[in-house]
Amino acid sequence: MDLVEWSRSFDVEFRQYIAPFWLNRVMDFENHTFAGEVDPTGNPLRQAPKGGILTARILWTFSHAWMLFHEDIYRKAADEAFRFLINYFWDPKYGGTYWLVDWQGLPLDTKKHLYSNAFSMYALVEYHRATGNPDALEKAKEIFRLVEQFAHDVEHLGWLESFERDWSPLADSRLAEGEHNAPKSMNTHLHWMEAMTNLLRVWRDPLLEERISDFIMDSSVQEMCSMSRQLFDFTTPLLLEDERLRVIMRGLSGKRVALNIEGEYYSVVTLSDMRFEVALERDDSIPSISVASRSDYRDALLKKVDPMRLILERKIRVKGLVTLARWAWPHRKVIRDRSLYQKYLGYQPEIEGKVADILTSLGY
Repeated sequence: MDLVEWSRSFDVEFRQYIAPFWLNRVMDFENHTFAGEVDPTGNPLRQAPKGGILTARILWTFSHAWMLFHEDIYRKAADEAFRFLINYFWDPKYGGTYWLVDWQGLPLDTKKHLYSNAFSMYALVEYHRATGNPDALEKAKEIFRLVEQFAHDVEHLGWLESFERDWSPLADSRLAEGEHNAPKSMNTHLHWMEAMTNLLRVWRDPLLEERISDFIMDSSVQEMCSMSRQLFDFTTPLLLEDERLRVIMRGLSGKRVALNIEGEYYSVVTLSDMRFEVALERDDSIPSISVASRSDYRDALLKKVDPMRLILERKIRVKGLVTLARWAWPHRKVIRDRSLYQKYLGYQPEIEGKVADILTSLGY
């Protein structure tokens, strides 16, 4: 099964099986709520407590589903989850979201855990992206500012994770009984980075941008290579959606291009069997695209700087233009097709999100 078939398979799995389970068994549209648990046979337990993590995940999932498929039922589920999160989990006095409420929405555990608030911020941003709701974005910004104020460890870096309702430190940072009680954990930091990268897509706050760029600037050569491989794996199925691009890729099979950060990172990308292979090696004999520094690489990824501007400033340098032009000439009509350009420009948010996810998976 190739990547396109996998994509179609996942589409069917979500729309025919996963989403209907949650919409029909968990969501309670008549009473504008949802079940906090289901029993082993899938029956909803309507009077079970509701967790902030569950609520945020419902909100993110159906917000994203609405963006992908534009089915009204997904928008309805996202709206209900947003209303419940703001009306019952949001702390009107100290800000941020509670850990647990009862089935009617009354607070049961008012602690502020970074893990839960990370999911809340992540989901609020996704709801804003899906619907344009300005209140969702403002609440996401508020969580970010609260975490920076009370949780960011300026001296040792990273973030502390567990707090009382008023954001005073809480000694017990465990998410569940039996876990090791540590002030900082990889699991929570991973999801906080995930939430920040999503916020960065819609809000270019200088402090947030600094957080993300710090991770990019410190990555190893191996981690950069891993990011390139994952990004090519993600974008290739998008290219294969169009038969004209499949023809181009077949015609260019075996061609090699170097992608470099001058003085630090050298790689070769080979198009082979309708996929891109990335290897850590230096080859000065083939066409190359080189970025002058890590900071220029960061700007290109996160700030969406116009590539032409970077070329004019010689921050992006292209070698072997004649060879690249010879490769492109037989396909010039397709390459010049503005409709194709507009189609793939529409994938920019997803591609940027994937870049953010890769950075998160690598711990940056």
